[in-house]
Amino acid sequence: MNILPWGLASRFRRARLYLSKGHRLAGSSTVYNMENHTGKFEEIALHRAAREAVFQKGEVSILKIDTEGHELDILTDLSPMLHRVQVLFLEVHSEAERAE
Repeated sequence: MNILPWGLASRFRRARLYLSKGHRLAGSSTVYNMENHTGKFEEIALHRAAREAVFQKGEVSILKIDTEGHELDILTDLSPMLHRVQVLFLEVHSEAERAE
């Protein structure tokens, strides 16, 4: 297993990761929500998902995407290579996202 010190998106950028109240990193997000976040944040790098080495090398056994609202952005970037993913676990946040 490789743990990398950045997040994924459809393009490279810097972002604020707002820290959740009481769940450590679970629930932390780049979208601030007063109800769920402390107001504290860390500056993080987001790398383009399709450029990551794991997606350049053949098949991916399991891909889990739980990115607090950025799932569709990442899936869109990875769409040309999703046929190489054997199992995909995906979190969706609304019926609109599920339909898309």
